[in-house]
Amino acid sequence: VLCAREVQSKIALTHAIGSRKPVLLPPDTANLMPYPPQPRNFRVGISASHQIVKQWASPEGYIECITALARQIHSLGADILFLPNEYDPSKADNDVAVCRELQSALAAQNIPSTILDAEHITSTQLKNEIAACEVIVASRYHTCVAALSSGTPVLVLGWHYKYQELLSLYSQTSWLIRQDACDSEKLVSLFQRFWQLREENRASIEAQIPLVRQKVIAAGQVLYGEVL
Repeated sequence: VLCAREVQSKIALTHAIGSRKPVLLPPDTANLMPYPPQPRNFRVGISASHQIVKQWASPEGYIECITALARQIHSLGADILFLPNEYDPSKADNDVAVCRELQSALAAQNIPSTILDAEHITSTQLKNEIAACEVIVASRYHTCVAALSSGTPVLVLGWHYKYQELLSLYSQTSWLIRQDACDSEKLVSLFQRFWQLREENRASIEAQIPLVRQKVIAAGQVLYGEVL
């Protein structure tokens, strides 16, 4: 038995192996990751990514777009928390380096921000920090998973079909901008609508959480032959 996380991945896998084996289509197992309920802070978490910087294909740069978004967030009176996800200190390209560049750009405009010390916390602590945000703006897949599976609204700035399919599980496909079709005006405009509808989105996400969890568990029962 094989599993694919997205429809397009299943199509590719089926094409590679033919119809000899069934290919299940469960959501990412990380959707089951437990977390204690978190009191919400009036802050916006921004999951910056060195990968999206590499994939960026819009005329206006990623740093410029996020900086413009941060100005809008600051005007709302919300705190800004950068959430690095992938960090290898031996490589110049890492999420912490991108967060520091963004923080420097914001400091030049007198906009305060904080970078989460993700290097020295556990994955559970990281999910708790994500769950405690009012909303998340994410360019990292597992940040999106952590947010959605804890009922936190997510606006995605993404470059891969996996983001669209994840959002569809939680009825949130309206909140995605691709890296090849983004500019600061579009991003800020979408964020304004996203912010206004955050409580409605939160309710919609929470309604889908049990269904997503059941899909993961059902696939696990087939894979492992036992009740999870």
